[in-house]
Amino acid sequence: MANARTRLEYGDDCSEIADDLHRAAGGEGQVIVFRSNDAPWPAPTVENVKPRFNPPFRDSTTFNYPQNLDGSIRSLDEAYHAVYSDGRYVYDGALHNDGIPIGDDTKLVDSMNPNGVGYRLYNPDAGELLKGPINGK
Repeated sequence: MANARTRLEYGDDCSEIADDLHRAAGGEGQVIVFRSNDAPWPAPTVENVKPRFNPPFRDSTTFNYPQNLDGSIRSLDEAYHAVYSDGRYVYDGALHNDGIPIGDDTKLVDSMNPNGVGYRLYNPDAGELLKGPINGK
């Protein structure tokens, strides 16, 4: 698999990269999806009462995510950002190819989004977005 940053530059979606990293880890860890606090999450489906995630979201909410470790912002019209976490580190292809501690990553993302940040955990096998704790945080 090409490195994550290269894949983003060639147009792969962050959720695809996070899903691939999750699969490469044998299904261990979490795919975390971040959105602005004021953005809506997908409504639950009737049959199983769990929201479905079919990226990209179909709204125009702007969500800022880091472009490098110093926290600089490149304003992007993105509605969400997905990363992979092994429970200790976050692997974010938009930021770098190495893991950084979960707490450092969430602080950086929080500082860039004045409306606050919401998140869901994505179950790639079922396509579900679930509320729950970020492991290691």
